Amino acid sequence: MTNRALLAAAALLWTLPAWGADQFLPGKSLLLRSPASGRQRAVFVAKSASLVAPTPSGPDDPRTTGATLEFRSLLDDESATLSLPAAGWTANPTGTVYHFHGTDVVKVALVKTGATLRVVAKSTGITLDEATQGSIGVILTSGTTRYCALFGGTIVHDEPGKFIAKNAPAPLVCPTSTVTTTSSTTSTTTTSTTLPECGTAATFPSITCRLTALGTRVEQDVAESVLRANLLAMLRGRVLQNVRQAEESVTGGGRGRARVRLGRAARGLKNFVRRLNSRRGHKAIPQSSGQPLTDEARAIRKTIAELAATL
Repeated sequence: MTNRALLAAAALLWTLPAWGADQFLPGKSLLLRSPASGRQRAVFVAKSASLVAPTPSGPDDPRTTGATLEFRSLLDDESATLSLPAAGWTANPTGTVYHFHGTDVVKVALVKTGATLRVVAKSTGITLDEATQGSIGVILTSGTTRYCALFGGTIVHDEPGKFIAKNAPAPLVCPTSTVTTTSSTTSTTTTSTTLPECGTAATFPSITCRLTALGTRVEQDVAESVLRANLLAMLRGRVLQNVRQAEESVTGGGRGRARVRLGRAARGLKNFVRRLNSRRGHKAIPQSSGQPLTDEARAIRKTIAELAATL
């Protein structure tokens, strides 16, 4: 690890809130439904061999502290917290498996060491009334322990009233806006990495190459933070996945479906630019870095539109 990476990691640790243990989990699947009929549903599943349930009778045992489940839309920072009261929790004798059975919003939950975290609820809590959500963060908190996931990944549906995603990589940090910041005078060292020559043609290989390079530039130019994790999840999840799925659709003869996928990728880039130019983005990213990222994202979005027009 380079000195720069070590310093960035140390700075991130100092700026994060003090939690007993944050566990960053790859997301298996997330379903959020909020139809016009009003009958909502939420199902969240994460699977990881590194998952560790709270210590029995310890300060984070949900049978004592209860737990909460938070959904957060990273596009507009809308969030909702659902309660899992202590009375609904049980555990096996060794404390490696916790079950929750509720009578209110959250119906069932499972926390199993080395295996699974699963929650089913009768409400999403958040509105899902935007044209797109982009990325959804999920946090289960028990005492000072947080289980964190960020979808991204492969987005199956992202439309008003419905968000379905699967196979999301584990986040770098918990997807929440409760990060505190400190100001100090520091000296910085600039490093550069040669990025691939992708060209600007309206082709799938060129667009995929440019999106990958843009992600690399975000990693270089944006310090490790919640904002950086959100930008990368948006870029590599919603945008790049939709471009790849569009290419697969064209190969299979589904040009109409490919245009839909490219439209979603273009909207994802629009949201990416919006996040870059948000108040938080301007505070975290110097203009000398933020403006080139914005310009390239807009240029790729234009090229995606040109490609869609040829299908």
